[in-house]
Amino acid sequence: MVGPDRAEAEKRAILESWDRLAEQWDERTRIINAWFEPATRRLMAQLALRSGNRVLEVAAGAGAWTSALSREVGPTGRVIATDGAPGMVRLARRNADRLGLRNVDTEVMDGEQPDPALAPLDAIACRQALMFFHRPVEALRSWRGLLRPGGRVAVSVFGPPERNGFLVRPSEILTRWAHPEGPEREAPGGPGPFSLSRPGRLEGVIAEAGLAQVRVERIPCPLRFEDPTDLLRFYRMLLGGIVDELPEDRQALAWSEVAAAISGFAGPSTPGAPCELLVGAACRPEDSPVSNRPRGASSP
Repeated sequence: MVGPDRAEAEKRAILESWDRLAEQWDERTRIINAWFEPATRRLMAQLALRSGNRVLEVAAGAGAWTSALSREVGPTGRVIATDGAPGMVRLARRNADRLGLRNVDTEVMDGEQPDPALAPLDAIACRQALMFFHRPVEALRSWRGLLRPGGRVAVSVFGPPERNGFLVRPSEILTRWAHPEGPEREAPGGPGPFSLSRPGRLEGVIAEAGLAQVRVERIPCPLRFEDPTDLLRFYRMLLGGIVDELPEDRQALAWSEVAAAISGFAGPSTPGAPCELLVGAACRPEDSPVSNRPRGASSP
């Protein structure tokens, strides 16, 4: 179990890295939305949003999904797009204004400790972030406390490593170059891309938080690029931090090995880089009162 000081340090490091990547991530909104589109369709179906709903989007990033949520709830609804990285929230606000989304609010917020003043909500949506939380059960309990009885939660996370070669193969190569003596062993149960991927884990976390009607689906979401060079650029953005302290010549060698390993992932006739997401959904029990606990407190 990771101690609180280390957990906070890791959280800050993650948020700082996303702050640095904010502009590059935003520039690739079309790529990201196309990549996650099969899972996003299922997330939308599970949320079952209606006109006038109030929705909290946790870890909204630069707002790649926010506009779609905005359309679903209509002009009488509200989307509160939040992220822990201030740079992402600035971009989400800019993008909402550019698109004329008058029913979108943006806020810097820790997704693990949401503001209780946001209650009551009809739905909470989180795409590709819950697996990076140190205490996902406590986070989901806090979310449950913000929902109206019957309100919906829908999340997506990465499936198991063996179904996500898009990430595993280049990460292993870069990590071997960065740590030839062997990488530091991660604490068991800690956050990471695959922390909720083993069979039954996501279902268990959601149910333990007191949510009902839990359902988890496996959704293939291959990452498709026609040009291998463009795919390599995407990996440089996403994984460059692994080797950025190496001398430039060793970085070049590492990326050459990655380029060879991913050469079959890109091209118009390839199936794309293998990726599978898990979409989990549940609701707040009808007989469960809305919480008015202070920020940071857990619901029973």
